[in-house]
This record gives sequence, C-alpha cells and structure tokens, in this order.
Amino acid sequence: MAHLRSNRQVRFVATLGLINDAEPGSDLYRDPYTSRVIAAAEKRARSLGYLLDEIRVGTEGLNASRVAGIIKSRSIRGLLVPPQAFLH
Repeated sequence: MAHLRSNRQVRFVATLGLINDAEPGSDLYRDPYTSRVIAAAEKRARSLGYLLDEIRVGTEGLNASRVAGIIKSRSIRGLLVPPQAFLH
C-alpha cells in the first residue's frame, strides 16, 4: 500500500501563507537556518498538496487589516511564521 500511495499524484488541498517581515532590500533567506526552515516547509507543504504563498508584512503601509484582506483574498487556510529578520 505504501508503494501505491507513493506513486499517486498529490492533489491541491489549500494555500498556506508564509509571513515574511523583512523590509524591502533585506533578505529573510540570507540566514542559513531560516532558509533551511523555509525550504523544508515548502517541500513538505508541496508533498501534502499545499501551496506556500509568501506574505511580505515588512512592506511600508501594510497594516494588520491589509494583511487580513490579503489572507482572505488569496484563500489562505493557515499561516507559517518562520524565524523573522526583524523584531518590531
């Protein structure tokens, strides 16, 4: 049964959001640990049928209500919050 399941194509389940608070010009992925965490999360999400959609909250003028609107409009079902670049 494991062999049959491993050959089966994974169907799309939902979209997950990845919170990124790095300001424009900065790179959340520069830190080796954070970049490995994100890559592993993305790989696992894909294997389970999820898409990972990055939400850059470090962008100027992006307040909490706008982030909520983005989450709703993109039909994001859950959020991943990896180690962040800056603590505000």
